[in-house]
Amino acid sequence: MNLFHRMAPALIACSAALGIQSQTLVPLPEGDFFKPFRPHLSVPNQELILREGDRLAICGDSITEQRMYSRIIETYLTVCVPDLRVSVRQFGWSGERAPGFLSRMTNDVLRFRPTIATTCYGMNDHRYQPFTAEIGDVYSQSSRAIIQAFKSHGVRVVQGSAGTVGKMPSWVQTAEGNVQDLNLGLLELRNIDVQLAREENVTFADLFLPMLIQGRAAQQKYGASYMITGKDGVHPDWAGQCVMAYSFLNAFGLEGNLGQITIDLENKSASTMGGHEVQGYNDGRLTLSSRQYPFCATGALGDDSSMRSGMEWVPFMEELNRLTLKIKNPSAARYRLYWGAFEKVYS
Repeated sequence: MNLFHRMAPALIACSAALGIQSQTLVPLPEGDFFKPFRPHLSVPNQELILREGDRLAICGDSITEQRMYSRIIETYLTVCVPDLRVSVRQFGWSGERAPGFLSRMTNDVLRFRPTIATTCYGMNDHRYQPFTAEIGDVYSQSSRAIIQAFKSHGVRVVQGSAGTVGKMPSWVQTAEGNVQDLNLGLLELRNIDVQLAREENVTFADLFLPMLIQGRAAQQKYGASYMITGKDGVHPDWAGQCVMAYSFLNAFGLEGNLGQITIDLENKSASTMGGHEVQGYNDGRLTLSSRQYPFCATGALGDDSSMRSGMEWVPFMEELNRLTLKIKNPSAARYRLYWGAFEKVYS
């Protein structure tokens, strides 16, 4: 069961009913696993924040430097919404914490004159140790300074949270506690991100909760070897990276309508909406010319190294990837649709 879909209506209802969002908690699935977690409710973005010709800077630590979720984002923006003409640069730096990025952002990032930036820090900032007020203060102060520095240069900011930890990192000799301790610490930093986004009037992208909830659901379905956090417990493979990319794309306010193809069987005609043009329609065969494409992902559903598997855990297809075929005036109960080498029967 995809718990992501169960959570979203509850979020909306909770927000509308209580009004005061700063202390409102996100409802989580039932069970002992989730009981210790108290995530603060964020203010969802309801509008498109991308602008035509934007220069997007994707900033973060080694998870960003993997160039995986950044490639998903760049590919999506290039092929799915080409009219926006967004260019993308990746600025990930292995081992980096928020204070480190603050010290290098002028020389390494702002010199390229970005107009919008995403951040994804917290994983190294939590030091792989149980949370302390000092950890939170350092992260909060540096993150606020990063946001304000971007804003002072006219850069719109998407403040992304860190994801989750799947097991204790073997390469961090100073790691303390257990996996739950680390995730509770990452949650505290995520809650700081929520507060910063509200106070600084920037957009928040929640990577933590989808990875916490769907990571648990994935292991219940496919077994403990399925690691949405990656096999080392920290650096996600394609499934987890897809979840991360979805969170950022969703935060951008993209509405996901990639066009519509309409075939009128009675009038023997075809029309399109979006970045598609009819080149010919005859004897049930439609030829199109497109400059806007859906995002295609391959791989097995039960494989955490598969991008397609990541789409099982977030509503990527439903919310971001809708290319619609509409058939008008059908005379039969069922039709067989051919799309290139693929076919499927619809009724």
